[in-house]
Amino acid sequence: MNGFLNLLAQLFMAALLLVEVSRATRNVKKHYRTMTVVVVLNLFSILVIMVPSAIRILPRSQLSYFTAIVWVHLLFGLIVEVVGLYIVLGWYYRKNCIKYRGYMKPLAVSWIGSIISGIIIYYLLYV
Repeated sequence: MNGFLNLLAQLFMAALLLVEVSRATRNVKKHYRTMTVVVVLNLFSILVIMVPSAIRILPRSQLSYFTAIVWVHLLFGLIVEVVGLYIVLGWYYRKNCIKYRGYMKPLAVSWIGSIISGIIIYYLLYV
């Protein structure tokens, strides 16, 4: 059940991400607030649901394509979350997002890639 709720939350955050990418230049403050909420919700999801699941899954698994997908998702997602937090904290403390503009589109694409790998893991575990 936690996996399904997390999947729905991730899809909702992905939808918010796509909407915000398309309108980031129109209202920067709203974009900042929305993306801050998304990054914080994603951090909560990682700490409460994903890390305990990874701890439960990985030690028992032998090296296989499934384990490789989990590791790639875990490392990729961690990098995406850390860079997302860096950008959000940079906005908060410097009040200037122009410095981070070059990171934003690659980060959005990477986040979507991480979500896709998470969907694959969900499918392999529960479907």
